Amino acid sequence: MNVVNEIKKLDPTVELLDAPTFFELYRTWLRQDPDAANGKIKGNRNTSE
Repeated sequence: MNVVNEIKKLDPTVELLDAPTFFELYRTWLRQDPDAANGKIKGNRNTSE
């Protein structure tokens, strides 16, 4: 089973990133959102709790 192909079948709009790309984007986001970088926001979690 090819994981990438299976994921694309489930949702063709999904973009998979390698780790360096993910962390570079994450670092950029943290620089642009100081509240997030300082832990002052809570994530939007969809849970069944």
